[in-house]
Amino acid sequence: MSSIKPRVRRHTHSGLNVLSGAEIKLATGGGLKFIPDIGVNDTRTAHELAEKTAEVKRLSAKTLELMNKLQTRDTEMRQVEALLEAARRESASLQAQLAQMNRDRHKEHEAHATPTKAASRLLTAVSASAAVREPSSDNSREASLQNELAETKAALARRSQEAADAQAALQRAPSSLSARVVSAEPSPAFGVVARLQADLQEASEELRVSRQQAAALRENVRQLQAQVTASGNAAAMRERELGMEKASLSEQLAKQRDEAERAQTRHAELRETQSALNAAQARCEDVERRLQLSMSRVAEQQSELRALRAQQSASCDGAEAARAAAAREAA
Repeated sequence: MSSIKPRVRRHTHSGLNVLSGAEIKLATGGGLKFIPDIGVNDTRTAHELAEKTAEVKRLSAKTLELMNKLQTRDTEMRQVEALLEAARRESASLQAQLAQMNRDRHKEHEAHATPTKAASRLLTAVSASAAVREPSSDNSREASLQNELAETKAALARRSQEAADAQAALQRAPSSLSARVVSAEPSPAFGVVARLQADLQEASEELRVSRQQAAALRENVRQLQAQVTASGNAAAMRERELGMEKASLSEQLAKQRDEAERAQTRHAELRETQSALNAAQARCEDVERRLQLSMSRVAEQQSELRALRAQQSASCDGAEAARAAAAREAA
């Protein structure tokens, strides 16, 4: 009986080797440490998933905002084009009104007075230049007006010279002739001088009026050209700005789409990770259940081992008592 040694039985359950209480304790400690780590990873993954979902929503909202901005820019561009067209129509109507006013003035002037040839040519050139709408012919019209003004000045100079010669001849005449001119009817020289002076004054007045009309026409043409040029420059600048903004918005939209696609890809990866994590957690729970079963079986085995040791000690005590009784009997 003393040679009997207790054996530790090795149980195998679902691939788990149960050796001793110490090994079970170590295995249990490792399992209890692993399960909380799984929970922390699960929380972190859920937090990242929520952040990525919020980022996807934000990118979608920003994409909608960019689309709305692009539509607003298109509307503004159409409005600017409409304003430019209205400005062009208004410029054309103003030029037509200016030409009509010049024609009406020319007709009234011809009806009430008979201008000189130079002034008539000047008015004809002015009205013809007002009727022309092309800005490229401004230099030719100004040159023709300057030529007409030069001819008118030359005619005025000739008439001034004739008037000066007549006055000199009148001064060189005898005093009797001068007295007769004063007392009697005007002489032919005096009539020539008066006529020349009247023609000179009339030509000067016509020249002044023509110059004023030409200056007004040039100023109106300059203003209209400046307005058309400013409108064209503003429209071109606005078109360039809108083109640049469209390109920028298109680039931003493409970037946002790429980011949204990447976010969707990351979202799908996170879903796969979450599924794998759930599967791992389920496996851990299964392992924990198996571990608890193994621990309960080990406790049963330990209780059996204690009972066996108690029986062995009792049998050893009985054997010793029997040997002692036998020794007493032998004595």
